[in-house]
Amino acid sequence: MHPFLHSFGRRPLARCCTALLAGLVGPPLLAATPMADPAAALATCRAQAETSARLRCYDAIPLANAATGTHWSGRNSNESFEVTTHGGARLLIEHRDAILVGSIKDAGGTLLQNLHLAGPGELPVTLAEPGTYIVTISATGAWSARLEEGR
Repeated sequence: MHPFLHSFGRRPLARCCTALLAGLVGPPLLAATPMADPAAALATCRAQAETSARLRCYDAIPLANAATGTHWSGRNSNESFEVTTHGGARLLIEHRDAILVGSIKDAGGTLLQNLHLAGPGELPVTLAEPGTYIVTISATGAWSARLEEGR
């Protein structure tokens, strides 16, 4: 008998499958909502004795960028996304190919600015007023955008 299966006793296959299913269908260790206290979430996960449970716990911690929406990216695509800011922000768009075009509109759909970048480089866009903006980017190759508040 294989040493791994031997560790499950007299009915190794049944006990191994039961252990695997318990890990797959068991209750989630953390809710998939933004954590008010990231240190507490990490401590909760660190306290998990079993390796796979600990990993599931860490994977369930939402990332700050996912919760706040401050980073976007695409490749050979036409993408639209919302940017919400308190004002005094900068949207930094980075492009690594030949052509990037797009637009920034207010929440009502009014065009505020056309975007164009020929070749690789950075395109900083000032978002001085608080509010929600709709950004559309069409580009060849890879691009990314990140919101920098307080600029």
